[in-house]
Amino acid sequence: MGIARDWSLGQRSPWLRRQQGQPLTRKARVEASTEQFPLPLAIVPAYRAAALAQTVLRNQGSVTPLTGREVRQRPPSPPATTPRATPLSHHTPLASPQRKTADAAIGKYIVPRYHGSDLPADVVLSATFCEGMHHQAVGNHERVAWVVGCMLLTELSQCGQVGVGEDGRLHPVRGVINNDPALMAVLAKMQAERFDHAIVKWLEYLAREDRSTMLVWQRLVQAGAAAPARKRRMRRHPLLQLTDPRAAWWARQYLQQRATDASGHLGAVEIPPGAVLVWRGLRELPLDAGNLDLDPDIALQLEHAPFPAEQAPLFDALNHCLARLAASF
Repeated sequence: MGIARDWSLGQRSPWLRRQQGQPLTRKARVEASTEQFPLPLAIVPAYRAAALAQTVLRNQGSVTPLTGREVRQRPPSPPATTPRATPLSHHTPLASPQRKTADAAIGKYIVPRYHGSDLPADVVLSATFCEGMHHQAVGNHERVAWVVGCMLLTELSQCGQVGVGEDGRLHPVRGVINNDPALMAVLAKMQAERFDHAIVKWLEYLAREDRSTMLVWQRLVQAGAAAPARKRRMRRHPLLQLTDPRAAWWARQYLQQRATDASGHLGAVEIPPGAVLVWRGLRELPLDAGNLDLDPDIALQLEHAPFPAEQAPLFDALNHCLARLAASF
């Protein structure tokens, strides 16, 4: 009985009549316009009442046709009393503040100006582009990764967060952090180890898969000196390119500023240990004064400058690793 009652009600549904091709009365057409799909019979009256109320409000212009949300009428804008500004011509160059504002408005990324870096790893890696921003003068990427990794270890040693032992091991300071992302990545890895390992092990870790090169390259990207590294098909090493020509010859300027006084005279100042470490790293690549277009007198002074004794185990381990790398080819 219940099934027959539901079927009889269903036969009277305008939606079902339209689906079966039966003619609709005027009242049925009005009901079919508000009934877009079949609903359970228990909620059909409530749905029709809501649809009818929405139709009335829609005719009054206070709700949207689809969502039924209230539409706030925008007040008419007052008449313009001042003439509009004349747009700038495409041939008129913008001033610097206007250009920055326009670039920010369209979401254009503005590359920051590179002012150099005092970090040895940054100077050594950027020096490999001394012959051009888009080509590295040192084609041996593995050797570059070994040397740059050694420069990162010297930075950690200079800031006092990693001790270089005479036994050839590195002793990180536990519970400290470094604000530099590249140095913190290396320091966190050292702190996570249960025992202190040899320098050679950490050099191998940093040179594996160009890890040290990528860490330092990210610093150059953030400084506005380089473009993000791009992977290349059928190539083992990513494509690295500088974006600022100042970064290509920054190593030469860095050494000149630290080997001469304000008047440009040699021998008047004491060369800091950082410049000596940078010169030693450049020589291990190898890059000399001819590659860097450096004054030979400055190069000679850097060669005879006292080398930091606490950093000697790092470069002894580096020489051992580079000798093993050269024997593998």
